[in-house]
Amino acid sequence: MFSHTAAAVLHRLPLFRVRPRRVHVTGARTSGHLAANAAIAHHRAALPDEDVALVDGIRCTSVPRTVYDLLRTAPREAALAIADAAVRLIAWHPTDRTYDEDAAARWLAALVDRIDRAQGMRGNRQARELAGLADGRAESPGESVSRLYLVDAGFARPRIQVPFPGPNGEPWQIDFGLDDANAWGEFDGVGKYTDPILLQGRTAAQELLREKRREDWIRGRSGRPVVRWGMPEIRSAATLAAALERLHIVPR
Repeated sequence: MFSHTAAAVLHRLPLFRVRPRRVHVTGARTSGHLAANAAIAHHRAALPDEDVALVDGIRCTSVPRTVYDLLRTAPREAALAIADAAVRLIAWHPTDRTYDEDAAARWLAALVDRIDRAQGMRGNRQARELAGLADGRAESPGESVSRLYLVDAGFARPRIQVPFPGPNGEPWQIDFGLDDANAWGEFDGVGKYTDPILLQGRTAAQELLREKRREDWIRGRSGRPVVRWGMPEIRSAATLAAALERLHIVPR
């Protein structure tokens, strides 16, 4: 059945900076052999029923198994973005915009238990590291990778989607609380200013003005600077750290 990146596509999990060259399949009867230039990558493994899912009539590995496989084998950036998105599927309720921390904790505990039970598997060290960092409150792969790079750059693990009351008690949220640098951080994807769904009838200029007023309020009320970055700054942990250092935001 389909697995790894193929299963991630079926489950609509993001593939950040990953362009699959092969379709991955897993099963007890596959050869486990990957020929040069093969279009299909075979992984030999017996899959219990709980690791099997049916998506749009297509058999593939379940979300927990897919996340486990990719935490071990995908680049760290892609792996964390996938794990965050999977936890978000479980814990985030878009109707009332609430996050079920208990459900997220149970799902992640089961993931860590799966990793611990697979002693000696290739990539388990990376899987354990990233499972400990996964958080379904991340709203995009850009936020997931930013959090990974902040930790890599020496910052304490940032708080994410930090509640902050607006002028009239609006329930605002700030992407990152960089508490060891006494600052706030915001990841700006271009969609915030171009996507009609996100703009909700506002123009890009109106959204820029709205964000400026929001930033002024947060800075004035908290006494902390608000720093922003986007995709160009998360080319690597070093580029993000350098961008923040230019603004005198450094880990203490």
